[in-house]
Amino acid sequence: MSSSTPEQHQQRDNNAITSTSSPSTSWYSWLPAISSPFSSSNSTNSSSAFASSNPLGAMMMSTSSSQQQQQSHQQNRRQIAKMDQAIANRFKKTGEKYNVKVVLRGDSATGKTALLRRLRGGDFISEYQPTNEIKTAHVEWKAKGSLRDEIMLEVWDVVDKANARKISESLTLAHRAALMNGPVGEANGGIEEGAHTFPLDATMIDVYSNAHAAIFCVDPSKKWTYEYVLREIEKVPTHLPVAICLNFRDYPASKRILHIDDVEQEVARLFSETRPIRPFVFETSMLNNFGLKALSTFLHVPFLCLKRTNLESQLKQNTSHIVQAQEALRTMKTSGSYEQHQRKIEDSHEAKMAHERGNVGGGEAPSAGGAAPA
Repeated sequence: MSSSTPEQHQQRDNNAITSTSSPSTSWYSWLPAISSPFSSSNSTNSSSAFASSNPLGAMMMSTSSSQQQQQSHQQNRRQIAKMDQAIANRFKKTGEKYNVKVVLRGDSATGKTALLRRLRGGDFISEYQPTNEIKTAHVEWKAKGSLRDEIMLEVWDVVDKANARKISESLTLAHRAALMNGPVGEANGGIEEGAHTFPLDATMIDVYSNAHAAIFCVDPSKKWTYEYVLREIEKVPTHLPVAICLNFRDYPASKRILHIDDVEQEVARLFSETRPIRPFVFETSMLNNFGLKALSTFLHVPFLCLKRTNLESQLKQNTSHIVQAQEALRTMKTSGSYEQHQRKIEDSHEAKMAHERGNVGGGEAPSAGGAAPA
């Protein structure tokens, strides 16, 4: 056992105090020297010399350094925010896709095409241009409470009876020349000069096929346009929501014969018992977009009906899957047993051992008197 003198104890205490009072630099001594790629060693030395000789310069350098650090932190935060948004857009839960078919009906010059143009975000055109045939357009739309769903309105501007037109008007120049030059009545398609064709209209196609809503446009200054609606509503399938749009609200009161209160009372009297969803009556003006908010509110009805049908279909499918899972559980309970499972394990083990023995026997070296295998 070694002994030490009081002087040696005092020396060790002094060394301990010195080691604890002065900070150790051993924890960062292994780090390599890192210099900024935007500055050289000369500029660093000159900046240090300038800071040591000029206190004001040192203060300016510290301020500039703090500003650079703050800008760097702000840039890092912006980059992180962009990354968070990109990740959210990539992994966010998207809703269902819906295609809502809306049929626009009405007598001529009631504003069907103007309504379609407004739905597409177009401007109002005062000049009347009759529609020659059925036209369709797709409009993106958002429903309240279903912002994640992708909803596309398939709007049909329906023409009841289109006028006949020359067949040459609907053909390209090359196709028209080929038809005109061919002999009449032969298999190559020869036609007579002045022949006509009929554009697509309501007499050639069932416009309510796969439809989800019908909107009737009325000119309040022409009573026969309203009588047309009362006749045509009877032909609309009863499950389709119907809206009656009293257009041209910008007309003066003296010009408007039909009023919304009278129309609502008559519609309620005629269709409250025959249709599960009573027709909705509202006023619009394509001149200043009045009433389009009411139209958007009405469109929630056919969309929600379509969404409910989709959910009911999913519920039926879910119920079928539950029944299948229960049948699988019953089959598994009757067919599976512990003895069978153990027997399968033993058979598998025996087959594995036989396979290993076959590999060992086939890999042995041939005898001295035997011939080597080919």
